[in-house]
Amino acid sequence: MLESSVIRCRLVVLCLFTAFSSILPALAQADRSTLTGTVTDLTGAVITSVNVEVLSVANGATRGATTNDAGIYLAPRLPAGKYTVTFSIDKFRTVRYEDVQLKAGEVLTL
Repeated sequence: MLESSVIRCRLVVLCLFTAFSSILPALAQADRSTLTGTVTDLTGAVITSVNVEVLSVANGATRGATTNDAGIYLAPRLPAGKYTVTFSIDKFRTVRYEDVQLKAGEVLTL
């Protein structure tokens, strides 16, 4: 009888450990955000190879991205907070967005 209780207790502990192990990585990413979008010119044509700089107002950390063949950029896993986002490429004027607010868990299209 005692042996079956010990086995049952170990099984419960193992189940709890497995459950928490699978939940914790998801919780660790809950405070992160993603910034994405498509860069186009005034005619609506996509622009490839645009340099995208994402600057944290809080700590000065920067993240870089580049638009792909479809003009799409992606800056994942950014901490929630305020950012300055700058788009630049030769032959086009630089465009800067100030005070871009990212909320925890958000995917913001800019």
